[in-house]
Amino acid sequence: MDRTRLKAALVAVALAASGLLATARPATAADAELARNGGFEAGLTGWSCTADSGAAVTSPTHGGTSALKATPVGSDNAKCSPCR
Repeated sequence: MDRTRLKAALVAVALAASGLLATARPATAADAELARNGGFEAGLTGWSCTADSGAAVTSPTHGGTSALKATPVGSDNAKCSPCR
């Protein structure tokens, strides 16, 4: 095998190995709850909604047992955000 082919083969092996290592790492940020009470299982604890327009409901939900239902009131747009 000449040097050019050997170099190409080594580069291909190195790239394949780095790709395997990159996909083998566990996903930590995706597994962590990014917002406190982000699934609303504890009602609106830790959340604030303008004009008291939000409520935790049990149906429909996306993936947990609760969800946020925000209903606009008058000119308010039902904005909810986590408390700081």
